[in-house]
Amino acid sequence: MKENHFVSSTVQEVKNKIQNLNSPQFGSFGEFIFAKYVTSTLHENIEKVHRDGVDFYFRGVNIDVGAKRKLNVIHTSNEKITGKDAFIVFYQDCCKINYPSNFESALDWDCVVSAFEEWSASRIIKIPSQAKQSYTKEYAEIKSHIVKFFADKNIDARVLYRTVSGKFGLGESPDNLLPKKSAQSSVSIYIDFNDFKRITSNIRFIIAFPDDQHNDIPRQKTVSLKSGKKDLNKIALTQIVPNKHRCYFESIEKLTSSFFKRYV
Repeated sequence: MKENHFVSSTVQEVKNKIQNLNSPQFGSFGEFIFAKYVTSTLHENIEKVHRDGVDFYFRGVNIDVGAKRKLNVIHTSNEKITGKDAFIVFYQDCCKINYPSNFESALDWDCVVSAFEEWSASRIIKIPSQAKQSYTKEYAEIKSHIVKFFADKNIDARVLYRTVSGKFGLGESPDNLLPKKSAQSSVSIYIDFNDFKRITSNIRFIIAFPDDQHNDIPRQKTVSLKSGKKDLNKIALTQIVPNKHRCYFESIEKLTSSFFKRYV
């Protein structure tokens, strides 16, 4: 691989794209880095295998190439990947290729950028931008944690969320938060995220209350919906959030530590 050349993408752009590759795509790119180094820098032959846990046939043996992302870490020592014969590790300052007892090399990021552009041009891949990530797994863990917390106390938890309300201020609130029935042993919980990132650190606030005590929650005096529906009750975030109503919680930690102190 050539060390100095013109690159059309910035290093940070490519780092972001590499971070967002799914596992098969990332594994494919790692294999590409290894094969390109062998053919372009070492000027040796390598054959693709891709079956039975073998990626390549090289120097008379079958090898399995593993890749790892450590993009926030400066390279200080060689990283190994369990069960793999050769290792491709993307560090903050370089991409380390290590085939123990054979060769090792540290590629600069301009070289990686060039390789990435060549690799991606040969494939039709969809690399999600950060804004398009669903954070499904992270939200599922948040919801599961809350549901389990209440289930341990024999209480059913109905959990709702929004990721766009921050754009509209506190004047907008979910119209399905208030329970249809004032059931005992059930709670309603609304998680408001700052934006699309459905992760714990991005929680804007939480509204939670026992369903049989929903009459305590401040309501909007007037409700206007484009759908034309009338006689709807909606909570008044403009009264709840600034006044720190007892149904208002800053975080999951505050919810789990204070809910049963506020609602006996």
